[in-house]
Amino acid sequence: MIETYVPVPRHEFEAMKKMLEARKKNAVLNMRISKIDLDSLKEKAKRLGVKYQTFIAEILHKVATT
Repeated sequence: MIETYVPVPRHEFEAMKKMLEARKKNAVLNMRISKIDLDSLKEKAKRLGVKYQTFIAEILHKVATT
């Protein structure tokens, strides 16, 4: 896959920068869950084409912010 640079207006760049900074991962969470649940989360993440830890972090973020 070749990545291509696409210029964006300054205000869009600043909005993206702000969004990325707000989503920075800066805490560690260790927890125990059932193997069945973890396997299910891994399978769903795989179908979506994302890493399972990223997928779990997105789920937690959605719950925390709604």
